Amino acid sequence: MKRILSIILFAIIALTSCYNDLPADSSIVGEGLTTLTVALPSTRTELGEKSGDSYPVYWSEGDCIAMNGKCSAEAVINAENRASASFSVNYILNYPYRITYPYVSTTSYASPKVVFPAEQSYVEGSFAQGSAPMCGYAESENVSLELKHLAAVLRMPVKAHKDGIFLQKIVVKAINNAKIAGTFSVDCQSGAVNATNDGSNSITYTLPSNFALSTTKESIFHIAMPAVDAGVCAVEFVDSKGGVMVGTWNAKSLKAGTVREFKSITYEAGETCTLPLMGAVEDDLDVPYFSANGYVRDSSGKGIAGVPVSDGFSITTTDAAGFYSLSVSQDAWYIYISLPSEYEVPINENGQPCFYKRYTPPTLQYDFTLTPLAGGKEDKFALFVLGDPQVDNNTEVKLFKNDAVPGIKKHCDEVTSTGLPCYAITLGDILSSNKGDNDNYMRVPMRDAFAYSNIGLPVFQIMGNHDYTYFKEGEKIVDENSSNINLAAQRRHEEVFGPINYSFDRGNFHIVGMKNIYYTKLEADGVNSYGYGFTKEEYEWLRQDLVLVPKDKAVVLCVHGRILGYTSRYYAEVKSLLNEFNEVHIMTGHTHKTYNYDHATQESSTPKIYEHNVGALCGAWWSSRICGDGVPNGYQVFIAGKDANGGGKFTDWYFIGFYEGMNTRDHQMRLYRGDAVTGIDKSLSGKPDSDITGYYGFNYGEDVLIANVYNADPKWVIKVYEDDVHTGNMELIPSVVPSFTSLIGDWTYENPRRFNSGDATSQDMYVVGLFAGVLGVGDSSEPDYCWNDYRSHLFKYKLTNPNNKANVEDIKIKVEAIDRFGNVYTETKITEGTDYSTVKY
Repeated sequence: MKRILSIILFAIIALTSCYNDLPADSSIVGEGLTTLTVALPSTRTELGEKSGDSYPVYWSEGDCIAMNGKCSAEAVINAENRASASFSVNYILNYPYRITYPYVSTTSYASPKVVFPAEQSYVEGSFAQGSAPMCGYAESENVSLELKHLAAVLRMPVKAHKDGIFLQKIVVKAINNAKIAGTFSVDCQSGAVNATNDGSNSITYTLPSNFALSTTKESIFHIAMPAVDAGVCAVEFVDSKGGVMVGTWNAKSLKAGTVREFKSITYEAGETCTLPLMGAVEDDLDVPYFSANGYVRDSSGKGIAGVPVSDGFSITTTDAAGFYSLSVSQDAWYIYISLPSEYEVPINENGQPCFYKRYTPPTLQYDFTLTPLAGGKEDKFALFVLGDPQVDNNTEVKLFKNDAVPGIKKHCDEVTSTGLPCYAITLGDILSSNKGDNDNYMRVPMRDAFAYSNIGLPVFQIMGNHDYTYFKEGEKIVDENSSNINLAAQRRHEEVFGPINYSFDRGNFHIVGMKNIYYTKLEADGVNSYGYGFTKEEYEWLRQDLVLVPKDKAVVLCVHGRILGYTSRYYAEVKSLLNEFNEVHIMTGHTHKTYNYDHATQESSTPKIYEHNVGALCGAWWSSRICGDGVPNGYQVFIAGKDANGGGKFTDWYFIGFYEGMNTRDHQMRLYRGDAVTGIDKSLSGKPDSDITGYYGFNYGEDVLIANVYNADPKWVIKVYEDDVHTGNMELIPSVVPSFTSLIGDWTYENPRRFNSGDATSQDMYVVGLFAGVLGVGDSSEPDYCWNDYRSHLFKYKLTNPNNKANVEDIKIKVEAIDRFGNVYTETKITEGTDYSTVKY
């Protein structure tokens, strides 16, 4: 049969200030069949006037406790002693007894829980009801049951620096993201609490409407929070006009059942301070260099909510007032934001996108101001993707400034004239080498060349292997800013070009720039001391970044080294993160060649990813006007728009060169005869003593037509017209590159060097003729620059009309290349094998 148990709680209830021990002379007496004795040091509810070192606490109407997971009836408070109350339950209690206060619906006998409210309201002279949980435990009836405090209370006296200030709320945030609100599991025996998955790192304390602060009399606010090591906390005081003052303090030594008393606080919007504590020297802030805070506001001074802020290692977001607080890594170099779609890209005095500020402790506040786009978020825009400029000396810097920059600006002007805004990102290797560890004599001129005023659009930068500072044995690689060789090696680049791992939003696209080259060792020739992949910290940074991105946004990851074909560290994990989004593109450089790689047809585990390897601005290291695969020195342009459901999607992309004759969308391919002889007479090459200069030849035969279609992918269709009749489509030549040593021939026009008859190859012999035959680059074992060793974009077609054999001068042939978007590119000119007038310097 059921037993009716009535439990009476008698308490001389108190919360101590600072760290004094709690009184323990209270008891619970049970009527009927069961008697419990409980020591109640203090509990919840109303806070009385301080007496000595203690604040008395009284029961409130509506208080309930959980006994063995079941909810009691509401407290019956003793009218003569509000520190005592009775609670009744109508079920049989079984030992051990587990009591929690206040009752929450998710608690149970097996899994006791309490809730520390993330939303608390002002109560004059006290803290919000139910905001200071406690627990108790009794093994048997012979053991007294003592309730333990789980919360501490912050007591903040606040006044205003001037009249007319109406305080709206106070927000307490744990900078290190420790959980200070939400559901916590409880060990009723020890009093230990642990946050569950719904925990929060902030508590919002709301004041009544029109709560006026006095300039002479302090208003007292009491905020309850769990007695956990929350580390450095930020406290935001927010007024009715959106003004915010931020204070910081160290909550690492909070103790349960204590009132943490603050000295008088004077509110002034826009200020930051260290909150003054009463006593408790151990709570003083002693880690000022490893935190940062500030505001992200629009040009009118209004805070912008939800903006990601990072130190390159962790990410937080701004609150409704635009305020952020961030626990900062000791290796942090910058504090920076992820630019929202609705705002302009800020440009600094050097003409660079300016979304970052140098982290210079003891300064802790870093504010950002953004200007809203006049027309709001852009539905369409053009993204210029620029591969390796890779300058090695002042001559090459001039080539970049005089040739590449005007070419890019010209096309940018053409695109913007159609109403599309333009943005650009460079895929690393801005330099060809570091040219000394202690200067930036090429970095700074290249930064200036990329300036908005010169190139006509904001250019974001990525770090490549050649952008490292290289070290030699015995050099110092660890200092106050760099705990390891990778960090030390990248500082010169960061100093001039900004953060190496960052993101920004444009339209419905989230664009991420990252370093995926890591330094491996010290050696004299540090240029080759690198590997592909991401560090654990970089992967974690990307994970935190992408968690904040809606899945309908298109994601574009821009890195230097290719991902295709590699199993480098964290590549699989990064691709898994990306594959969660509907539209994903990876942009890479490094190879100085062009290829397109659709994971949907190649890697079944990540079918949503499309990888683009973009050729180099410098071509084959500023030796000519083409890259080693025959693609002109140039870049790619991606037109960003929306899909049918409003998500981000590229609606077009194309290659464009910057030299005359190759600087329009019309120029997308080069045609050759199948038996063309390429190169130059050795005596005319300028390098008559070279063992590789002279003539090279295709070996496909006189009735075969060859097309190098620069940016082709598997969805392109290459049509051939003979005498205006479509006679068939070209087929892709597989990516096969035989060894250079297998070539036969003696470099004469009559007997050029060529692959053995029947050997399949995707090599463009016109390119070999230029780099090996004319320029004499390389040696007899392997010429530099000219192997097309990745994804082939060379096509062949056997002509059907005998009158149109490739060695007939007056043939009438047209090739149409149709891309995946339906754009049609036409070419009728067949390039002679010895005609390098448009591609040679």
